[in-house]
Amino acid sequence: MLTFFPFGAKAVEIIPLPGIPVQEDYLVGPAKIEASVQPGTSRNFSFSITNRSGRAQKFSLSLEDYEGSSEPNQAVVFLHGDESATSLKDYIFLPQNEFTLRHGERAIVPFGIFAPAGASPGGRFSAVIVSATPTTAPEQSQQIAISPRIAVLLFVTIEGDVQREGQLVSIATKNGKSLFWDEAIPIQILFENNGNVHLNPYGKVIIRNMFGRIVEEIVLEPWFTLPNSQRLREIEVRGVRFGRYRVEAQINRGYEDLVDEGGISFVVLPITEVLVALVALAVLFSIRQVRRRKQ
Repeated sequence: MLTFFPFGAKAVEIIPLPGIPVQEDYLVGPAKIEASVQPGTSRNFSFSITNRSGRAQKFSLSLEDYEGSSEPNQAVVFLHGDESATSLKDYIFLPQNEFTLRHGERAIVPFGIFAPAGASPGGRFSAVIVSATPTTAPEQSQQIAISPRIAVLLFVTIEGDVQREGQLVSIATKNGKSLFWDEAIPIQILFENNGNVHLNPYGKVIIRNMFGRIVEEIVLEPWFTLPNSQRLREIEVRGVRFGRYRVEAQINRGYEDLVDEGGISFVVLPITEVLVALVALAVLFSIRQVRRRKQ
């Protein structure tokens, strides 16, 4: 962490919030912060911590690197003390690493990011890790529980000659199925980032019936994908009935307004409707057989 910073450091601001109910937890937000920084400049940011635990807690802040995962279902991999090639830790200044909050208090935690003049263009990624330990009070048990760690992900782009390159890899049903007996269809959209900065692809999915009529449109809010990794987005199509359907994905890569398209088809045979149809056919067949005998 830098020991010198070119702007004034502010202390953590603590704000009382009367009337907050006891939830036995604490809230941290926002979950991620995205920013662009020019080499040789700095920017200030902040996040909040709200204590809803019902008791005073000591909060500790630390920095940890993370990177993209080789598993598309896993958004990030924390490195637990190891430093990544895209580490942001040396560019972050936290003026205060520990403080105590009583129940119903919120801390506004300031921090700064400084990009040295010679910083290489591209994405840098680290997280501020928040952990809490209940303070000991006379009436409390001596058994102190450790609260879960919560991360604030930092996505910082050092401006310059950066490489933004990504694409829609595939759209498929989960497990590659093309025939479904129920009306909940899991769809998986795989996006790949081959650049050196994070991307936020977004778009929509259109569902058409066998006659080409649109039966549903699902808006896909942006989801981040780290460099040199793939990220899977899963949605569930509901409300489709008997018949053949077409799913069309339109995915904006998150830069230069480039849009990739892909699609798949599947057939839905709801088991209830199939059974009803079979019973109806059996009844009609029986009626015809009886009529033939009477003739």
